[in-house]
Amino acid sequence: MKRVIDFLGSMSFGLILLLVIAFVSAIGAFIPQERGESFYVEKYGTQTAGLLHALGFTNIYKSFYFVGLLIILSLSLLTCVLKRTRFIINLFRTPRGFPNKKTISAMSEGATIEGVHLAFASEVLRRHRYSVIMMRKKDGGHIIANRGRVGRVGSLVVHISFVVIVLGGIIGGCLGHKHLLIIFEGEGVYLPEELGHELILYADKVEEIRDPNSGMIEDYITTARLLRGGELAAEAKIEVNHPMEYKGINIFQEHMGVETGVALFIQPQDEGLEEGERSPLLNMEVILRDKSYRVALYEGETEPIDGGYELTIDRYYSHFILVGKTPSNDNPQPNPAVSYTMIRNGEVLERGYSFEAFAGFHIDHADMGGDIPVHFIGTLSSEEAAQENLHFFALDTEFPFPGSGERAVLHLISRDKVEMEEGNLPPGSSTNAEEMLVLEVGGEQHPLPLREDVLVEIDDESYRVSFEGPREAIFTGLTVVYDPGLWFFFVGGALLSLGTVLVVLVNHKQVKALVEEKLLYIGAGSHRAKDLFSGEFQKLCKEITGGREW
Repeated sequence: MKRVIDFLGSMSFGLILLLVIAFVSAIGAFIPQERGESFYVEKYGTQTAGLLHALGFTNIYKSFYFVGLLIILSLSLLTCVLKRTRFIINLFRTPRGFPNKKTISAMSEGATIEGVHLAFASEVLRRHRYSVIMMRKKDGGHIIANRGRVGRVGSLVVHISFVVIVLGGIIGGCLGHKHLLIIFEGEGVYLPEELGHELILYADKVEEIRDPNSGMIEDYITTARLLRGGELAAEAKIEVNHPMEYKGINIFQEHMGVETGVALFIQPQDEGLEEGERSPLLNMEVILRDKSYRVALYEGETEPIDGGYELTIDRYYSHFILVGKTPSNDNPQPNPAVSYTMIRNGEVLERGYSFEAFAGFHIDHADMGGDIPVHFIGTLSSEEAAQENLHFFALDTEFPFPGSGERAVLHLISRDKVEMEEGNLPPGSSTNAEEMLVLEVGGEQHPLPLREDVLVEIDDESYRVSFEGPREAIFTGLTVVYDPGLWFFFVGGALLSLGTVLVVLVNHKQVKALVEEKLLYIGAGSHRAKDLFSGEFQKLCKEITGGREW
């Protein structure tokens, strides 16, 4: 058992252990930690991602082998602490034995002086702030004097600080959590449940601060709110080195920029729109028998009008030009226009073109003698038309479903035999289209085909959701850290600083003396700076002899 303890507390074993821990930590620094599964699949491929998960390399600081290494390191440090504690206790306690000629001669400095009384030598040492223990004998006596013994305590404190820091690492590895959250501007995400229930973090504003002269980025700032149970729990402008703090949770600014997110169109069903309708894109005015009708349609949609009429928007052109009888979008100048069809009781009455810039200008198509004025009076981009209904989310990140607050998450899941345009695949999906986007909300999964409405029922409320495809939007990357071992790091750091100061500034010096047959045998040693101490010892001897040679 003693051999095991000696090996566990040996310096060679400690160095080997530190090298292994450093190697494992380097793997964790090289491979991004605690990301969603789709992140690793996209970055490394399915097989490699599976291998990384199996080896624990995606969450290495909480893996059993890393925590095991820290436990072994703490045991090794504890062994060293116990050994040093025994030495320190013996250093401060009254010695059981006193020095003899052999122990004195073994010290780094030594001298033999004639005609010196024990009490005088003891008094000289006390004047130099040595703590002196003296024992008289009939023919002489003994002296043991120490100065700066607290410096040896510094070494013990340093070792204890390492134990405390490693203990903090073990507690943080087992109970702590660290998550990188990608939040698009204006959106919110749920914090992981292990950090507390119903905590929602909103990124209201995301901005880069640049130097007006050089244009270099000086700072990242995220204006954020943290809600708990619907109530405001904290709010702050999160900057680099200025995190948001809430009950042991620290939220740090990691990075920001423009990234591809999953764009979802989400709108309550009862906002005056029938199932299958979309938010307005094209604004039209139809004049029929001196009565005006305003309609708002997407391309390809149809609007019924009084008297059995129906208006269908066939196509929208942003740069309309008619080459012969063929319309195209090749006009070098912007010229918004629509082609439309007017139908009554199933019969085509008119096909024509209407222009935003020339509302009174009308072109018949197929020469059908159109007599119903249709004026195209404006267009809105989908972002403008539905800015409150278009949302951007990251995959595998829980977010509050807009309108209900219900936990929702987007996944890419595998499926068999899928037909999907290669250019419209969700982010991270493979080109063989064996994956599809799924919205999980309210305990149910809803497949999201590209730009097709899906009806989602939540607490007796209906919502229309459609996947608008991958789009680029401003995002912020925030690191959320909860580490119950953090206080151990603070305490360990303070102990390390204290111990280092004691070790560096306080040098333990010891003097041993023996008087026999009117001869003073004196020896001395220093824990550090032995060359400097040699001169100090010579001065001590000269003072003890009253300035004479010895």
